[in-house]
Amino acid sequence: MRTLFCLLLLALFVTTSHGSTWIGVGWNGALQDQKRCLVWRSTDEGKTWTKGSPIIPTSTNGTTPNVTICGGIAVTSNNNLFVSTYQQGLLKSTDGGVSWKVMEGHPFGPMRQWSIAFSPNGKNGLILGQRPGPTDPGIVLVSNDSGDSWKILNAPFPGVVPLWGAISWVNDTSVAVTLSVGYTSWVLLSHTQGQSWQKTKLISTFPPDVAMVPGTSFGLVGGSGQGNSWGASYLWKSTDAGNTWAQITSYKNRASLVSLCPLDKTGGFLGAAEFGIQFTHDHGATWKNITYGGYSSGATHCSVVGDVVLAMSPSGKCGLWRGTVSDLKLKQTCNLEIVGEQNYAFQMYYVAVLP
Repeated sequence: MRTLFCLLLLALFVTTSHGSTWIGVGWNGALQDQKRCLVWRSTDEGKTWTKGSPIIPTSTNGTTPNVTICGGIAVTSNNNLFVSTYQQGLLKSTDGGVSWKVMEGHPFGPMRQWSIAFSPNGKNGLILGQRPGPTDPGIVLVSNDSGDSWKILNAPFPGVVPLWGAISWVNDTSVAVTLSVGYTSWVLLSHTQGQSWQKTKLISTFPPDVAMVPGTSFGLVGGSGQGNSWGASYLWKSTDAGNTWAQITSYKNRASLVSLCPLDKTGGFLGAAEFGIQFTHDHGATWKNITYGGYSSGATHCSVVGDVVLAMSPSGKCGLWRGTVSDLKLKQTCNLEIVGEQNYAFQMYYVAVLP
């Protein structure tokens, strides 16, 4: 469960377009015996959210499987929603998240799906997953028609069991992913939508998060841990669209960086870590901490949706916190305000926007 938790913290879908309805997924931390995947909604750009309701999908045999842990959410060019789950595979909604169906038949079958993301145009999708067996190798699913059909690709490390990390599209054809094999992490880049991969070895133990900035040549990769335990964070920068990576050594001694996302196209990034939320305006060279409600407890993920900054803190004063990118640019600071439930029951990790 520890490795699963680490992985879920790293898998994050971020959208940069505004819309009328924001859909968030996560789970109710108070229902440890059920661990139901929940859906929240906002129609005012994340200022208020409806109470999370369980995802209860239907299958062709009429059953309603228990969806436990969700690994991500993505919206396509035709406004369909997909949610990847830990035990029930891929779920699809064509009515804005009101109802869900389990994707069945080939190439799905029994599958643990870790991460899902679509390209900026919403047409090309990538899923990182694994068959249920503990020694089954990882698999990659790809779609080129907004999720209407999927096919299996060869895994980048044949014959081994990877611990998947995150997906970040560079543009509509190139994509970067992260994973760990044993005690070594890698960032992989594909210019062929997953048909072939080039690999860069990193020094992080757990799967790092990757944040590419579409339309630019910049990207950051951040990971935590060394050996077989959590530890100092490590940060790498790419200035050639993910083809090569250089470590930012000044960041080495910070603790447990688990989530990254771009703030803009000029070097701004947001990071969630064990010590809280932070941001940079110079491609990761220097960082500043963000205060929220006077608390400095750790954060498990961050999102940037248009001008809105969202951060999830499941410890200290639990809840979903909201601020703006504009404040970060103008004031070089951002006082996040809590907009979600202030208890362990509110753990919304992934956000997508419907136009």
